[in-house]
Amino acid sequence: MNRWFVVLAMLLAGGGLLCVAQLWFAPFAAEIFFKLLVTLAIAVVVIGAIALMRRELGHEDSLRRRDYLD
Repeated sequence: MNRWFVVLAMLLAGGGLLCVAQLWFAPFAAEIFFKLLVTLAIAVVVIGAIALMRRELGHEDSLRRRDYLD
């Protein structure tokens, strides 16, 4: 598994844990919690895009090595 996808999974799990903690214990004010969730969402989108681009480029390179692409 690609390390970018591992980081992505960890961010998603962290966001889930943050939501559960806020639901049960409310350690953050609503404004701070919203900012944290937005920041996590932006990080997930950026890291997800990087992971997909790297996977596609790697797949294209492997096809070129096997002479499937010109």
